[in-house]
Amino acid sequence: MPAEGFAWRPTPELNRVIHQKHRDSRLKPPKGKLSETHFRLIRITERHSEEELFTRQHYHWTGSTSPRSYLTSALPRHYEWALKILRKYTRSLRAH
Repeated sequence: MPAEGFAWRPTPELNRVIHQKHRDSRLKPPKGKLSETHFRLIRITERHSEEELFTRQHYHWTGSTSPRSYLTSALPRHYEWALKILRKYTRSLRAH
């Protein structure tokens, strides 16, 4: 779910806030946080049946979609995005 005070539509704004907050951070702590979050999400997913995960509107908070849709957004799509950013950052370091 987006951070408190944010909805899904303005996530680019949320991303800017997160970037500002962490732009001077070293790489190692965020990688550790990513691993921690990943395993926490896996544990949450494993506690649910396939019916719970794949049924639309099984939980009221998913609206007209299924929890699986949220997990897809939270896991592989964010990882793809993060890897793209890390590759760009790594290339910029090599260029200097």
